[in-house]
Amino acid sequence: MITNKKFLILPFPKEDEFILSYLLRLKKYNGYPSVISLIKIIFGENTKKINIVKGDFNKNIFSNFTELTYLEIDKLCLNKKNNEYYSVEYLIVCPLCLLERDYIPIGWYKRNTMCSIHSIPYISRCPHCDKLLKWETKKLEICFFCKTPIYLNIDKYIINHKD
Repeated sequence: MITNKKFLILPFPKEDEFILSYLLRLKKYNGYPSVISLIKIIFGENTKKINIVKGDFNKNIFSNFTELTYLEIDKLCLNKKNNEYYSVEYLIVCPLCLLERDYIPIGWYKRNTMCSIHSIPYISRCPHCDKLLKWETKKLEICFFCKTPIYLNIDKYIINHKD
């Protein structure tokens, strides 16, 4: 991590990190109330999360705030990955991996894949209340709406492979 004049703490992006995950960590380390408030600080009122996901934003402004290069910024976004990835602004996660890591990999947004570690499909909805998972929560592993840990009773979703 480094410091600059715009933010007190700048985390280094993880090798396979998703842009909204990076913004979430930046928010957390610098005490901002939400990812949306951080986006407004960086870009002003007109930039939407979906544009950030797709890499459709002013990278010069983002670079000035984060000190990331254009190449590092592009690597975080889904801009050149076309139909191979879901271009959405909500969370797609492996509920069990969330307990083991502090960021969301971009690979979790790849279409038609499941977690290779836990053999469960990635989810975008809470398994308990069926609402879309939100970035705007205190802990990603806790549903914003029903306040239930999304990993509870997840074992019923595990796909057993027979040899």
